[in-house]
Amino acid sequence: MVELSVVVPTVGRSLLADTVRSVTESAERAGLTDEVELIVADQSGDVAADDLDSSLRISVHHSDTVGASINRNHGVAHAIGGMVAFIDDDCVADPDWIGALHIGAARHPERIATGQVISTGDDDKTPSTISLTDEETLVKPIPDCWRLYTGNMVVDRVAFLAVGGFDERFRGTAQDADFAYRWLSSGREMAYLPTLRVFHQDWRTSSEAADVERRYERGAGFLFGLHVVDSPHFRRSAVKTVRRAVRARSFSPTARGLVDGLVQLTRSRLASWDGSQSEWLACARPCIR
Repeated sequence: MVELSVVVPTVGRSLLADTVRSVTESAERAGLTDEVELIVADQSGDVAADDLDSSLRISVHHSDTVGASINRNHGVAHAIGGMVAFIDDDCVADPDWIGALHIGAARHPERIATGQVISTGDDDKTPSTISLTDEETLVKPIPDCWRLYTGNMVVDRVAFLAVGGFDERFRGTAQDADFAYRWLSSGREMAYLPTLRVFHQDWRTSSEAADVERRYERGAGFLFGLHVVDSPHFRRSAVKTVRRAVRARSFSPTARGLVDGLVQLTRSRLASWDGSQSEWLACARPCIR
């Protein structure tokens, strides 16, 4: 019986074959091939299950709508395991990854568990890496929300859906911090387990890496704007972003993201306005398809 669903969101990178192979070998090493399914959530339309070599139960599900959050949610919608893990299509799993996921999920069934993401080459060209070696329990929405890495995480599927999944207004970056912020704000906890290890392949050029960094900055600004009402920390971050933009007399990626986030927040508040009540009603952030 399938107990763990591993979701791999992809845009059709050739590196996907390495990801599938590593997850498969890790499951075989742990002796859990019957308990693990592999779900490839594809946005390219070019990936077919027959092209992927795996001893695991594997399925490919296509989505025409672009966005990392959408694609991850799309994968979860097809999952049947009680626990759902995520790994990116440019990462490879450590040989003991599946075994560590199995142990981590058993030890922390009500927590998100995340872990190390280690570059295979130049750290400056590899985004979202972390190599801390001490286990931690994370409980503060701020600053702990920044510690979730969607390229290496496992979570109870029912709890994931209860919190609302990934907010699909986040197209590329910061959806992990947003999800962790909502998760931790609900009183849930997160575990950082260094035994969970994946390796982020170094494949980008320096200019491509710089472009990714700008997208990360814009995603952070979007997060500030979307939660500016909820969090004093994000309000302070928003003010600092505006001040820097004024001093520089130009919009940084963070400032542009902040404007986008504030626009989305305003739209949400308008959409949830109930004319019979003299208050703004909370907008449901979940955007599960």
